[in-house]
Amino acid sequence: MLLFGIILGFVIGEYFICNRYRKKIKLNIQMSDKHLEMFLLMNKWFMNKREGKNISDYLIEKGYQNVIIYGMGYIGKCLYEELKSENYEIKDLIDQIQIIKVKEKKVKSLNEQIEVADAIIVTAIYNFEEIEERLKDKFNIPILSLEDIIYKMV
Repeated sequence: MLLFGIILGFVIGEYFICNRYRKKIKLNIQMSDKHLEMFLLMNKWFMNKREGKNISDYLIEKGYQNVIIYGMGYIGKCLYEELKSENYEIKDLIDQIQIIKVKEKKVKSLNEQIEVADAIIVTAIYNFEEIEERLKDKFNIPILSLEDIIYKMV
Protein backbone atom coordinates (compact mmCIF):
# COMPACT_ATOMS: atom_id res chain seq x y z
CA MET A 1 0.00 0.00 0.00
CA LEU A 2 2.87 2.35 0.79
CA LEU A 3 4.45 1.61 -2.57
CA PHE A 4 1.12 2.37 -4.31
CA GLY A 5 0.90 5.72 -2.48
CA ILE A 6 4.46 6.63 -3.48
CA ILE A 7 3.81 5.73 -7.12
CA LEU A 8 0.49 7.59 -7.13
CA GLY A 9 2.14 10.66 -5.56
CA PHE A 10 4.92 10.52 -8.14
CA VAL A 11 2.45 10.26 -11.05
CA ILE A 12 0.30 13.13 -9.77
CA GLY A 13 3.39 15.26 -9.13
CA GLU A 14 4.73 14.57 -12.61
CA TYR A 15 1.40 15.49 -14.15
CA PHE A 16 1.33 18.91 -12.46
CA ILE A 17 5.00 19.63 -13.14
CA CYS A 18 4.72 18.61 -16.80
CA ASN A 19 1.54 20.64 -17.23
CA ARG A 20 3.24 23.71 -15.76
CA TYR A 21 6.30 23.40 -18.00
CA ARG A 22 4.21 22.53 -21.05
CA LYS A 23 2.57 25.98 -20.83
CA LYS A 24 5.98 27.67 -20.52
CA ILE A 25 7.35 25.71 -23.47
CA LYS A 26 4.31 26.59 -25.59
CA LEU A 27 4.71 30.29 -24.74
CA ASN A 28 8.44 30.15 -25.57
CA ILE A 29 7.70 28.51 -28.92
CA GLN A 30 5.10 31.20 -29.73
CA MET A 31 7.57 33.98 -28.86
CA SER A 32 10.27 32.28 -30.92
CA ASP A 33 7.93 32.01 -33.92
CA LYS A 34 6.93 35.67 -33.54
CA HIS A 35 10.52 36.86 -33.46
CA LEU A 36 11.47 34.66 -36.41
CA GLU A 37 8.65 36.22 -38.45
CA MET A 38 9.81 39.69 -37.40
CA PHE A 39 13.39 38.90 -38.36
CA LEU A 40 12.39 37.54 -41.77
CA LEU A 41 10.21 40.60 -42.40
CA MET A 42 13.01 42.99 -41.47
CA ASN A 43 15.43 41.02 -43.66
CA LYS A 44 13.10 41.26 -46.67
CA TRP A 45 12.55 44.96 -45.95
CA PHE A 46 16.32 45.48 -45.92
CA MET A 47 16.70 43.59 -49.21
CA ASN A 48 13.96 45.74 -50.77
CA LYS A 49 15.75 48.90 -49.63
CA ARG A 50 19.03 47.66 -51.15
CA GLU A 51 17.19 47.17 -54.44
CA GLY A 52 15.81 50.73 -54.27
CA LYS A 53 12.24 49.71 -53.40
CA ASN A 54 10.55 52.15 -51.03
CA ILE A 55 7.36 51.59 -49.10
CA SER A 56 6.20 55.15 -49.81
CA ASP A 57 6.52 54.56 -53.57
CA TYR A 58 4.48 51.37 -53.25
CA LEU A 59 1.76 53.14 -51.23
CA ILE A 60 1.52 56.06 -53.67
CA GLU A 61 1.38 53.62 -56.60
CA LYS A 62 -1.59 51.92 -54.88
CA GLY A 63 -3.33 55.29 -54.39
CA TYR A 64 -2.60 55.89 -50.69
CA GLN A 65 -1.40 59.47 -50.20
CA ASN A 66 -1.35 59.24 -46.40
CA VAL A 67 -1.67 56.56 -43.73
CA ILE A 68 -2.17 55.78 -40.08
CA ILE A 69 0.36 53.40 -38.52
CA TYR A 70 -1.00 50.87 -36.02
CA GLY A 71 1.58 49.23 -33.75
CA MET A 72 4.53 51.24 -32.50
CA GLY A 73 6.93 48.51 -31.44
CA TYR A 74 10.30 48.03 -33.16
CA ILE A 75 8.80 47.55 -36.60
CA GLY A 76 6.29 50.40 -36.26
CA LYS A 77 9.03 52.83 -35.28
CA CYS A 78 11.13 51.72 -38.25
CA LEU A 79 8.17 52.23 -40.60
CA TYR A 80 7.51 55.67 -39.13
CA GLU A 81 11.15 56.70 -39.59
CA GLU A 82 11.28 55.40 -43.16
CA LEU A 83 8.06 57.08 -44.27
CA LYS A 84 8.99 60.30 -42.50
CA SER A 85 12.43 60.36 -44.18
CA GLU A 86 10.68 59.97 -47.56
CA ASN A 87 8.36 62.92 -46.73
CA TYR A 88 5.33 60.64 -46.80
CA GLU A 89 2.34 61.90 -44.82
CA ILE A 90 1.56 60.01 -41.63
CA LYS A 91 -1.75 61.16 -40.15
CA ASP A 92 -1.63 59.33 -36.80
CA LEU A 93 0.11 56.64 -34.79
CA ILE A 94 -1.94 54.12 -32.81
CA ASP A 95 -0.90 51.56 -30.20
CA GLN A 96 -2.46 49.82 -27.23
CA ILE A 97 0.23 51.38 -25.02
CA GLN A 98 -0.23 55.14 -25.20
CA ILE A 99 2.76 56.14 -23.06
CA ILE A 100 4.93 55.71 -26.13
CA LYS A 101 5.98 58.88 -27.92
CA VAL A 102 7.69 58.75 -31.29
CA LYS A 103 9.79 61.85 -31.87
CA GLU A 104 7.35 64.76 -32.09
CA LYS A 105 4.23 62.64 -32.70
CA LYS A 106 1.94 61.43 -29.90
CA VAL A 107 0.82 57.82 -30.02
CA LYS A 108 -2.94 57.51 -29.60
CA SER A 109 -5.29 54.78 -28.46
CA LEU A 110 -8.25 53.57 -30.48
CA ASN A 111 -10.50 55.48 -28.07
CA GLU A 112 -9.05 58.86 -29.05
CA GLN A 113 -9.95 61.05 -32.02
CA ILE A 114 -8.02 59.71 -35.03
CA GLU A 115 -7.41 61.76 -38.17
CA VAL A 116 -8.91 60.68 -41.49
CA ALA A 117 -6.46 58.83 -43.74
CA ASP A 118 -6.40 56.75 -46.92
CA ALA A 119 -5.38 53.51 -45.13
CA ILE A 120 -4.09 51.96 -41.92
CA ILE A 121 -0.87 49.95 -41.93
CA VAL A 122 -0.72 47.33 -39.19
CA THR A 123 2.86 46.54 -38.21
CA ALA A 124 2.00 43.70 -35.81
CA ILE A 125 2.44 40.71 -38.07
CA TYR A 126 1.91 37.88 -35.61
CA ASN A 127 -1.73 38.68 -34.81
CA PHE A 128 -2.75 40.78 -37.81
CA GLU A 129 -6.16 39.13 -38.32
CA GLU A 130 -7.27 39.84 -34.76
CA ILE A 131 -6.19 43.49 -34.99
CA GLU A 132 -7.77 43.84 -38.43
CA GLU A 133 -11.15 42.76 -37.03
CA ARG A 134 -10.95 45.38 -34.25
CA LEU A 135 -9.99 48.10 -36.72
CA LYS A 136 -12.79 47.21 -39.15
CA ASP A 137 -15.29 48.03 -36.41
CA LYS A 138 -13.91 51.55 -36.06
CA PHE A 139 -12.65 52.53 -39.54
CA ASN A 140 -14.07 52.37 -43.03
CA ILE A 141 -10.73 52.49 -44.88
CA PRO A 142 -8.37 49.78 -46.15
CA ILE A 143 -6.42 47.98 -43.44
CA LEU A 144 -3.05 46.86 -44.77
CA SER A 145 -0.56 44.43 -43.33
CA LEU A 146 3.03 45.70 -43.43
CA GLU A 147 4.05 42.10 -44.05
CA ASP A 148 1.92 41.98 -47.21
CA ILE A 149 3.33 45.31 -48.38
CA ILE A 150 6.94 44.25 -47.87
CA TYR A 151 6.51 40.89 -49.62
CA LYS A 152 4.40 42.29 -52.50
CA MET A 153 6.79 45.10 -53.42
CA VAL A 154 8.13 44.46 -56.92
